[in-house]
Amino acid sequence: YVSDAGAEDYRSLKTLPSAAKMGYTTDALPAGDVGVWDLTSTVNVRLVAGKLLESRTEDEVLGGANHGVVGVELIAWQDAVLEADGSWTLSKLLRGLRNSADAVGVHDIGDFFYQIERSTCNFVPIAAMSMVGRTFDFKAASTGQFLENVASRPVKVRGLSMRPFTPIELSAVASPGG
Repeated sequence: YVSDAGAEDYRSLKTLPSAAKMGYTTDALPAGDVGVWDLTSTVNVRLVAGKLLESRTEDEVLGGANHGVVGVELIAWQDAVLEADGSWTLSKLLRGLRNSADAVGVHDIGDFFYQIERSTCNFVPIAAMSMVGRTFDFKAASTGQFLENVASRPVKVRGLSMRPFTPIELSAVASPGG
């Protein structure tokens, strides 16, 4: 559900068929390389919703499996290990995906974590450039919850999905005469 910040007239965006896997980090994801597998960095997450994370093959990850958001950085991971305390350690990472490279290395303990899955994710398109910079209140209600009993979360529209991708693998060839 979404509403203009401070308003009480929430409208439904979408009903999702299953619970999202989300939580927070219990350590700060360190800086890492973008565009290659980061084999040294790990991040530990504690889920507050959803049940299990999974390890996937490299090909599955490259095909879209195990993608998620840490803070505002989009990452992917191959290995997910359940720790004794119930948290998960994610490793063999792809960092700064979908033009989020500027968020690599600016993480804190307690960063928001969300696994992106088709069944639990709803892309909210920006209807107009005038929405960028505005804050909206979002509520996510589960089955049996009354909307008025659900806390809202303010989200500032940043327009990240509208940014062009960073060029990669550029090359130049000198031509005769300049």
